[in-house]
Amino acid sequence: MSTKPPGLWFEPLGLRPKCGLIMMHGLGAGCDNLHPVLCGILAQAARLRGIDAGNPADAQQLLDRHRLPIACVLPQAPLRAVTIAGGASMPAWFDIHSLDRNGREDEEGLHQARELVNAAVAQLNRRGLADHNIVIGGFSQGGIVALHCLCREPGRFAGVFALSGCLARNEAVAEGGKTPVFISHGALDDVIPPQYGREARHRLEEAGFAVEWREYPALGHTIDDLTVRDLVRWGAPVSGCR
Repeated sequence: MSTKPPGLWFEPLGLRPKCGLIMMHGLGAGCDNLHPVLCGILAQAARLRGIDAGNPADAQQLLDRHRLPIACVLPQAPLRAVTIAGGASMPAWFDIHSLDRNGREDEEGLHQARELVNAAVAQLNRRGLADHNIVIGGFSQGGIVALHCLCREPGRFAGVFALSGCLARNEAVAEGGKTPVFISHGALDDVIPPQYGREARHRLEEAGFAVEWREYPALGHTIDDLTVRDLVRWGAPVSGCR
């Protein structure tokens, strides 16, 4: 896939990006739902550079005003029928047949999601960014896709993160991956239980990945300011940009 996939794309005006960030939304949501989170990430990245970015609500403004050499992509999942929602059509990276962890997985949907990520990566490659200067991640189902990409190509990216996500059912975890990983979860998450996030952490660590784990006692299935702060302090989203 060589065309630019749908979504929100941001790049600093007149500045060659040094690193890229691709972040995928959750089930039933859209790329615009992650725009405030991206603004938080960029504002925190500016603070790491000694800049008080305030709390602006526009990612392009942040990139331009503070000369942040980061190309950012918020891809949009396609509309598809979701079995667990009674077949209703909604933005989804892949179908979910049931909540049973031993149930059937939509392997074809996961493959298609990975191809969309690859298409976004290819566009950043054309801007001069190598894969090892690109971080991918996501929230909820988007985090599942990010970890799926990690397991398929464990040394490809600068970093991979999953916020309130987990490994896909029966995911084959490649051994010896050197890509750093950040996984966070709210202890009150009633959509994707935190034990699924812990399972992902342990399986990836057993395979040799360096995983930074954060669990927030008062957090549900959402992203808060503390999550953003810890994500950026983990470092990979601004790798090569400081």
